[in-house]
Amino acid sequence: MKRFTSGICATFAAASCASLAWGIGAGTALAPEPARLTVDLSGPTGSTAAAIYVQQQPSQVLIWPGGYTASADPPVVGTPCSTVQLPYGVTSTKRIQGVGTYRRCFDWDYLAPPPPEAIRPLPPDATGSGTSANPETELTVTAIASTSASVVKWPVDWTFGSKKMKAGTPCSDFDLYAGESTYKHIQLMSAKSAYSRCVSISEPAILP
Repeated sequence: MKRFTSGICATFAAASCASLAWGIGAGTALAPEPARLTVDLSGPTGSTAAAIYVQQQPSQVLIWPGGYTASADPPVVGTPCSTVQLPYGVTSTKRIQGVGTYRRCFDWDYLAPPPPEAIRPLPPDATGSGTSANPETELTVTAIASTSASVVKWPVDWTFGSKKMKAGTPCSDFDLYAGESTYKHIQLMSAKSAYSRCVSISEPAILP
């Protein structure tokens, strides 16, 4: 088993680069993460509601037995792990615990200080991405950071706005409750167009 310290660092670096690219207007190339509402979104076109972005990046979670197992190259204590393949959307709160060269994947005690040998800072918990993987690791998604956002109620058809909409703004054409996520954002006809519509975040924020 390989240690994942370098992989985790690379993940954080990738997240930082992605955040920077989006911030400088690379909306035509980089779609944002889904926005999760913190209050209800309802009302007429143009209504807004507060939300947060939970930026996420793919990482690896170690598949490891629940009983102590000896290893010549033991994984770092505190590494996110699972004893089984994680179903899509399921978050594992298990991490590697160790005694000498023995390691097990066990429920982590988040109420107690991490042991001295644990990786610091502790990597985020891992959530299953639903992808198949080799017997040793599984590709998952980890939450990196949360930032505030504002979701707007907007039609799916091209609509002229008296105030130009910002490309990439999270949106929804139907009511949403607090705690629900929107997977749509505002798309512009062009960088200078006042016409916009609410489309899937998989589509470019500005038409090429």
